[in-house]
Formats: sequence, C-alpha cells, structure tokens
Amino acid sequence: RVFSMSTFRKTTFLPYAGVQMELSGSDRLNGKAQDYTGGKATYVSLGADLYKGRFQLGASAHMPLRQTLGDGQITAYPRLQMMLVYHFRSKTNCE
Repeated sequence: RVFSMSTFRKTTFLPYAGVQMELSGSDRLNGKAQDYTGGKATYVSLGADLYKGRFQLGASAHMPLRQTLGDGQITAYPRLQMMLVYHFRSKTNCE
C-alpha cells in the first residue's frame, strides 16, 4: 500500500491506495474438486482512516481489475468496507 499521513488538532488522517489479490482453491467433496469453484481476483483499493484518541474510523473501496472465479461463472463486483475501531491501549501515537 501507498499512504501519506497528516495530523491536525490531534486527529490523524491516513489516505491510502493499494492492490489486493485473492486466491481460493476449489471446493472438494469426498476428495474430488468441484466444478465452478475457486479462482483468483485482483483489486485496486482506495481508502482512508481517521484516528482520534483511541478511536479509528475507516472506509475503503475495492474495484476488481482482473478475475477468474468459478471457471468464469462467478463475477466479483466492487466492494465498500467501513470500520470503527476502539484501541484498548492507554496511550496512542495520535495523542
């Protein structure tokens, strides 16, 4: 991932971009590989995280670039991921 961090009023903003690859083996039934299962997909990812005290809020989008899933029978679509995290440590780097 490529990222750049900036801080303003004890809030840190961390945008990032990257490439993600998923690999999955074929499903098996009684030791035999099943048709239309497994494959691989490559995604480009863009996102950002905000850090304030012990909290982290993040969002990212993942767009498929190339895919061969389920022998071409399965299509990966764009994904949106959001998160809210509470860090248990008593001190963070953002304070």
